[in-house]
Amino acid sequence: YGVGYEETTASSLVRIDIEGNVLHPGFARQTYARGKVNKAGFIVHSAVHRARPDIHVALHTHDENAIAVSCSPQGLLPVGQANYSCGDVTYHDYAGVAVLPAERETLVQDLGPKSMCMFLRNHGTLVCGESIGDCMIRCYYLHKACEQQVKAATLAAAQEGVMILPPTEVVELARAQTEAFDTDGEGEASKASDVFLKQWIFHLRQLVESDPKFMA
Repeated sequence: YGVGYEETTASSLVRIDIEGNVLHPGFARQTYARGKVNKAGFIVHSAVHRARPDIHVALHTHDENAIAVSCSPQGLLPVGQANYSCGDVTYHDYAGVAVLPAERETLVQDLGPKSMCMFLRNHGTLVCGESIGDCMIRCYYLHKACEQQVKAATLAAAQEGVMILPPTEVVELARAQTEAFDTDGEGEASKASDVFLKQWIFHLRQLVESDPKFMA
């Protein structure tokens, strides 16, 4: 905590347990940051990991387009195909900065037993996964879906508010097709090795080639 994203490396990460006890302070270059954890971040993530053992990775983002969609009463709309990679999407109403332990209960209730993507109203998103690759690719598509929706809504506003959306039965079909695609034989084999989507392998390769310092 207190280190910029560009400064964060693998060795600077702080390891904690489900109760928030520091197991390893990390080796951040900024010595003041070693062993320090964001309280709000701990409340959100500990709640998820405690309630959902199927979730091994939880990512909280403040993407601008996602925040804009979180403010919409309709939430995420099936504007484009990126939407179908998000699965069941849930919503959590804003209740101030998440520093109160009591919010763990409402977070878990709103996330539900199956959702891996939740909008935090007027705040951001919570994206989960069974692996780092699973979570990151899901987050990539969620952010893309939000970007597409914001652009479509802007265009629709200039055209008397008309936005063409597929009918419910087509949306359900597309989601089923996407889910089947993600869990085919090859997907399962990659999933078992913790890099279950080819897209994640590609993005990881790009990151390693462009800025390998994060592995230090």
